[in-house]
Amino acid sequence: MRNGIMGQVKKLSPDAQALVATLAKTHHLERKEYAKLWRSPIAVSVAELCVQGFLVPLLGGNKTRVYWLPSSCMAEDIQQALQLVPPVSPKVQRKVNDELRRVGFDTQS
Repeated sequence: MRNGIMGQVKKLSPDAQALVATLAKTHHLERKEYAKLWRSPIAVSVAELCVQGFLVPLLGGNKTRVYWLPSSCMAEDIQQALQLVPPVSPKVQRKVNDELRRVGFDTQS
């Protein structure tokens, strides 16, 4: 795990931890999903991930803007760090996943 990731993960709110956990094990957000999340009840969590550098704009395979972790290596580091902090409650994870599904994101892939 890269130096500093654990400290960054510990600073995140439970909602932001739940959001990054889902993103780290699934896939990127499309631009429209990202925009909708900024207008959702978990917008503060999106902002937290952006501030920490965990959610960044990237170019997708077809040169469209997507939002995800800076690298797949960071996704692995985040998943490891999340295993070392107290888990978020199922209620929080469900709330975050419900919002992701509401904006069209597939939380299962």
